[in-house]
Amino acid sequence: MKATNTQECVACATPLAFVEEEIGQVEYCDPCAEEISEWHAQQERDYGAAEAEADAFLAQYDDDPNPYHGTYSEE
Repeated sequence: MKATNTQECVACATPLAFVEEEIGQVEYCDPCAEEISEWHAQQERDYGAAEAEADAFLAQYDDDPNPYHGTYSEE
């Protein structure tokens, strides 16, 4: 259900005039929406960098043979 009303940006309380919204939808003004979008993008870049760093750290142990890998024989 859509309604036409006024409300405030949930981040900065700037009045948003005549916002058509779904019930339960959170509304942000354009500057806040851009800032939030950039923050999420930065979080994804930071996560990717941390994951790459962890992979590089663990790669140094890939050459170590595992004595328990494969089939084990008593012979």
